[in-house]
Amino acid sequence: MANQSLPPTSVGATLLYRNLANKSTLFTPNVRELFLNTITLHYSRYLNKQNPNINTQLL
Repeated sequence: MANQSLPPTSVGATLLYRNLANKSTLFTPNVRELFLNTITLHYSRYLNKQNPNINTQLL
């Protein structure tokens, strides 16, 4: 994947997609975990670009 900063609207989209993935029956548990981990990784990268001092270990 390209290492690009995410737009500010991605914060809301991240929460929306996480919520949908948690409720969806389309995902098997393994796929759901991979999907959520990928979203969390990109959200952490976005936060780090906004504020390099933020502690993203809490996510």
